[in-house]
Parts: sequence; structure tokens; C-alpha cells
Amino acid sequence: MGLRIKKSLYKRHPDDISREPNKKIFVVCEGESTEIKYFEGIRDYSKELGISNLIELIIMKKDSKSKGFSNPNGLICLANDKINEFKRDNDKIYDTERDKFLIVFDRDKRDFKDYVDFIDKHKDNFLLGVTNPCFELWLLLHSENSVEKIIKPNYNDILDNGKVSNNHTFISSIVSNLYHMNPKRGIKFSKFASHVLYAIEQEKNLEQDLYKLEDTVGSNIGEVIEKVMMNK
Repeated sequence: MGLRIKKSLYKRHPDDISREPNKKIFVVCEGESTEIKYFEGIRDYSKELGISNLIELIIMKKDSKSKGFSNPNGLICLANDKINEFKRDNDKIYDTERDKFLIVFDRDKRDFKDYVDFIDKHKDNFLLGVTNPCFELWLLLHSENSVEKIIKPNYNDILDNGKVSNNHTFISSIVSNLYHMNPKRGIKFSKFASHVLYAIEQEKNLEQDLYKLEDTVGSNIGEVIEKVMMNK
């Protein structure tokens, strides 16, 4: 039971001289569809986005027995189990000194009561990618001027993010109408690829601090992409 590496048929940076990356980032996502599809897109478009060819993004997928491990503490357990497996098997794919696991999760105020303690405990050993209220907020930031036009005018409703139908919460409904797809069922990264850098800049107009994201609308996904993957 645990994580496995999700293989890709996409060859990253095909025009570059072949060289080993000097850092790997293993991505573990709370969601089984949307978040994974998004980070697969980041990996596959890494050259176009300016991500260093010395950084390799490795998407991790839960096996059939681990799909229920969706809360942040469960994700950490899966990541630690995989790290211990790498060490036990002396697997050279993972270097304890340079490589990192990125844990991507929502700030769920209804179910995630120990948020600050969690950040305190894990921020030094893992990369933490957080969105409040949910990953759809990060997707919304790819839309032009969405902070001023959508997020600020609807701030309280977005923070609460209650159900508005059988299929949608408040923010997933907005994203669905903007991009003509249900983000709960997966996404086409091509709809977002050309606006990733724009989303990174828009995110800076919202809260990015891990601790303040406890009760404030915001995200640090763009910050992670920019600082860690682009070495900025």
C-alpha cells in the first residue's frame, strides 16, 4: 500500500543536451484527478515555462489501497513510507540530501483542525503547496484580472466555499463556467498552459504565507513553482 511513480511518455527538454537533474521533486496530491493533471502539465511544459532542466518533476500516484489517504496527514504518511522504501531498497532515484516531496493540499477548515501544528511540524522537511479554500482557486488565477473581478468581490463566499449544487461548490462553479469543464472531474492543462506565469503574478496579490493561509483566501502554489522549480 502506498505511492508509485506515475510514468510519462513525454520527453522533457528534448532539444537540450542530456544530463542528469541535480534535484528531483516528488509531487503528492490530495486530489486524484485535477491536481495530478495540472502538475503533469507543468512537467510536460517545463521548457516552455522556464523550469530548469536540472529539476525533474516526478508525479506520484496512490495505489488502489491508498486512495482513501487524502487528508494532509495521510499524504505525509504516504510520502514518509515511500521515502523509507527508497532508503530500504537503496534506490538511487531518491537523494535524501537534495530531493524533496511536494505535498499539495487544500486548507479545509471544516475537516483540518490542526493546520498550524501541521505546518510547524512539516514545513522544514517537505515542500507544502496550499490553497485556501481549494485548488480551484489556483486555477481561477489563470483567468485575466480574476483577483479584482471575481475573488475580491466574492471574498467571503469563496472563503466559505459552500455547496451550490449537487456537482459544485461556489468556486468550482465559477471555474466550471469560465473554462467550460467540471474541475472536480479533471482538467485539460492546455486551457491553462499559456497563463501559468500570469497566475504566478496574480497570486502575489493574495495571501501566500503558509501560516496566514489558515483563515485567508490565497495560495502558495505559484510561489512554489516560481521559487523552487524556476530557481527564482
